[in-house]
Amino acid sequence: MHWTMEGGGRRASRSGRRLLSVALLALLVTTGMSGASPEGERTAQAAMPDAGLSVTSSGPAEVGEAVLLSAGPVADGEVGYMWDFGDGRRGSGATVRHTYMAAGDYMVTVTARSDAGEQQARIAVQVADHVVRVIDSDYDPRELTIDVGDRVIWTFDAFLPHSVTADDGSFEQPLGTNWPDFSHTFDEAGEFDYHCSLHGGPNRIGMSGTVTVEGSVPPPPPENRLFIPLLLS
Repeated sequence: MHWTMEGGGRRASRSGRRLLSVALLALLVTTGMSGASPEGERTAQAAMPDAGLSVTSSGPAEVGEAVLLSAGPVADGEVGYMWDFGDGRRGSGATVRHTYMAAGDYMVTVTARSDAGEQQARIAVQVADHVVRVIDSDYDPRELTIDVGDRVIWTFDAFLPHSVTADDGSFEQPLGTNWPDFSHTFDEAGEFDYHCSLHGGPNRIGMSGTVTVEGSVPPPPPENRLFIPLLLS
């Protein structure tokens, strides 16, 4: 009886060991499969920016001044970044510099490509003949001499609210903070004074600036007239 119980115990033990082996094998297989999948997913995520592609710019910029453009977040792995600068030229790399040779508004597109897929991001870059920084209590530069037809951009770089208000009312960026870059093209010669409506006033009082525009507007092309000669009898 004792042997039967012992034999039954041995059989139970062997059966338990067999079941334990099967369970361990299943656990190893399951662990191996589940371990491979997340690791593969992490690899795919690392190959592309997993937070969404974004792009930053150092603009606005003056004509002939290099603009710094950066795509991010930059992920580890084989990711290629291709740029379309909006002026017919292209570049590559996570961070690039590009120089525009004409004033205007340019839409820049960056495309990130890898085996995991493709993402795109865009940013507008403003380019002007001259850039004036609006800082607290001043404009930098305060006095500016330009040519007729030049474009000027005022960019906000202050903590307090400011405005760009022409004394003669010909242009205005209303009083505020963190307003978008404001631009104006001067189409005629003369002196144009402007001021901050909160910290300055007309006639160069307080926070004020002057744009001196030189030159003249080119005359329009002559009209095409059809002259019919008179036939004299």
